[in-house]
Amino acid sequence: MSVARDGEEGLTAIRTQRPDLVILDVMMPGSMGSRPVCGAGGPGVGRRPHPDAHAKGREAEQKKGLGLGADAYMPKPFSTHELVAKAKQLLASPA
Repeated sequence: MSVARDGEEGLTAIRTQRPDLVILDVMMPGSMGSRPVCGAGGPGVGRRPHPDAHAKGREAEQKKGLGLGADAYMPKPFSTHELVAKAKQLLASPA
């Protein structure tokens, strides 16, 4: 597991560590939250399953996150159990 403090650090970690799953907080500082990170995030990123964690739970934000390539949208607050269950579901799904 790896944690990034901002979007650029997150993209660097995705490119170098090649994680199986990326949990993206779309409110994090940097450029990661407003663009498709795991589907078309640029060279070296490739496709990674990722749920978006977001403080905004309105339907418009959910549609935007899913439209940008998120595999799930989890409005905050959510429980650790919900996050683990969603991660297991995404990792078990065929790519």
